[in-house]
Amino acid sequence: MNEGRHRNFTEEEDLALLRQALGDRPFRQPRGGILAKWDALAATFVADQNFPRESLSGKTASGRCDKLAKAHREHVAAAGLLVSGVSEEEDEKTTLLDEIIALIDDHATCLAAVKDNELRKREREEEASLASRRLAMETLSESSEGSPPKKRKETELKELLISLKEQEMADRKATRENKNDKKIMRMLVVRARMRARTC
Repeated sequence: MNEGRHRNFTEEEDLALLRQALGDRPFRQPRGGILAKWDALAATFVADQNFPRESLSGKTASGRCDKLAKAHREHVAAAGLLVSGVSEEEDEKTTLLDEIIALIDDHATCLAAVKDNELRKREREEEASLASRRLAMETLSESSEGSPPKKRKETELKELLISLKEQEMADRKATRENKNDKKIMRMLVVRARMRARTC
């Protein structure tokens, strides 16, 4: 049997993979560039004389990292460590996985926030467009009937656009505050872990 195929990862290989993944952060690449970054990470390992595997693909490296992260999440959930924030005994692998999972979750949160902001922006633009079309139609129908002055309609449109802009600024402020709250929580968790390690 060919020894280079289908053999399990050793603990040292897992640690090396996690260290490199934390350094390169291939999971934070834009869509379409993730696998290329994993391929580059795998090529770095294969070129290293100290790495025991003769071949490693980016897909395999990505799959292994995903498997480790999933198992760690399940272990943390089962042990109830998410509630306390600090484990009793933390080794390097656990620390690396905690950091990687935090980065992955942060990236997913940021992507979701960007998508949400884009959706809100599109909705506001559609609402403004619809309001201006409606106002234009009212102006057109009223002008044929000898309606109120055009100046009043322009003022109404300006007020509508100003209120939409204020709503957009409030949404941006809320998003920034949400990001700051998450950063503070992460920092508190890291400090608690550091205190637990020193005790």
